[in-house]
Amino acid sequence: MIVCTEAHALKPENWLLLTRWTMQRISSPQWIRAILWEGEIYPYEGEPSCEQKNLLLFVPQTPHELLLCLQEALLFQGGKEEIEWAGLFLCAHKMGVEESLLFSFFSPWIPLAKEPNFWLWLQSHHPLITKAALYGISLRLLWDWRNDLPWLLWLPHALDVLRPHGNQLRLIRQLFLSVENGRNWSHENILEEVRWEEIQSLHEPPSKRLEILLQRLKNLRYPLLVASEGKLQALATCIKQKTGWKITWPPFLEGDALTLHVLLQSPKDLASLSKKCLRISQEIKDALSILLGENYD
Repeated sequence: MIVCTEAHALKPENWLLLTRWTMQRISSPQWIRAILWEGEIYPYEGEPSCEQKNLLLFVPQTPHELLLCLQEALLFQGGKEEIEWAGLFLCAHKMGVEESLLFSFFSPWIPLAKEPNFWLWLQSHHPLITKAALYGISLRLLWDWRNDLPWLLWLPHALDVLRPHGNQLRLIRQLFLSVENGRNWSHENILEEVRWEEIQSLHEPPSKRLEILLQRLKNLRYPLLVASEGKLQALATCIKQKTGWKITWPPFLEGDALTLHVLLQSPKDLASLSKKCLRISQEIKDALSILLGENYD
C-alpha cells in the first residue's frame, strides 16, 4: 500500500459516495482521503466543494488492498447496514475486481449471500441497489420482492421522486398488491390510474408527492372508505369553525364511537358547553350516521 499527498482535479464522475446521504462526512478544506485505482481517483470522505483539492491518496497495489481501502471507507463513515455493503460490492465490481475475490470478501458482511442466486440478482439490479443504499432501504426488503420485476424496475426512479423510508415503501407496496389482487390490474395499469407521470413532474417536495401517491392508491383500494372519510373531514371542519372543537374517528372507521375534543380555558367556556353542543348537534348526528354506515346525504 502506498500513501501519498498530491493535488488532483476531482471530476464529479469519479466521486465514490459509499454511504447514505445522511451519513456522509464533510471533508476538511485541506484534505480529502481518496483511492487511486487504475488511473481513476475515488474520494471517500464526502463530496468535494471545488475542482481542486489536496488529497491524502491511498494507492492499493493489489485488488485485496483495494477492498481493504473500500472497507475502511465504509466503516469510517459509519456504514454497517447490509444494503451499504451490497452497494460497496457493486462499486468494487465496477472497478474491475475479480468476482471470486468479491464473493469471498463480502460474504461475511452480507448474510443474504448464502441465498441461491443472490450475487447474480444483486448484479442485475445495480441501479436499484445504489438508490436503496443512498436512501437507507433494507436489502432484505428488496430481496423479498425479487420475483416482482415490474415493481423492482420502477423502484429506482420512484425512490428519487418520493424518497420514502422503509415503512412508507412497505405501505406503497401493500397498496399496490391490494389493488392488483382486488381489481386484477397490472403494475402499469395502477401507474396509469394514479397518474404517475403527473406526480413525478409536480413542483413539490418529495414528501408531498408521496402523500399524493398514497392518497390516490387509497382511493383505488378503498373508494367507499375514502369517500366516507372525506365527508367526516368536511363535518370536522364545520365543527371546528363553529366551536373550536375537534372531532376524531377510529382508523379505517373500524369502531362505533366518535371522540369530541373540547377546549376549556375558563369558567365561561364551561358555561357555554350546552349552547355549543346545540350548534353542532346536526353535524354530530351526521358524523355518527357515516361511522355507523347509515344513510347520509
